[in-house]
Amino acid sequence: MALPSADGYCSDLIKIISKYDDVSEGTLKDIANVSSKDLTACFTSIQKIVPETFIRNVLERIQRMEDEADVILLAEELLA
Repeated sequence: MALPSADGYCSDLIKIISKYDDVSEGTLKDIANVSSKDLTACFTSIQKIVPETFIRNVLERIQRMEDEADVILLAEELLA
């Protein structure tokens, strides 16, 4: 059974775990303990552990930091 609505959520969750390491060890353990026998129940459980609002906030914070880094680099280039 495919869960198309889960695709974006799962992709973003994987990104903040693997690329940005922005999920606590306790949360990772909670995710690992979720039963994967029923995909719908598994997805629902993971959403309760890591709400979409948390993922959105992390991605927005990362985007702001990247934007600020770009501005700093541009300013350094202009001053050089």
